[in-house]
Amino acid sequence: MKIPHEAIPQHKKGFMLQEMDGEMLLYHTAEVTTTYLNPSAVVIWQLCDGQLTVQAIIDELAQRFPDAADLSQDVVTTLQDFLSRDLVELTWLNSDE
Repeated sequence: MKIPHEAIPQHKKGFMLQEMDGEMLLYHTAEVTTTYLNPSAVVIWQLCDGQLTVQAIIDELAQRFPDAADLSQDVVTTLQDFLSRDLVELTWLNSDE
């Protein structure tokens, strides 16, 4: 699935981010499942607040990590992974889309 940069990713309900033994895990309270997140995925997850567009997330990360290469593709790939695991949903400012 191609993710438009104007899409707004938002966490699906029921997930909690928890640290366990130095690892960051997403825990789904109803389904009792866990998903490991690497450090960059944690930052992207935290920015999927339902307020920022994909482009705004990329821009924010570019400010935090100015030397990072392929940042845009990394964000899109991570969001595609989140979508395939049913961790986030996409919305748009324009409800016609």
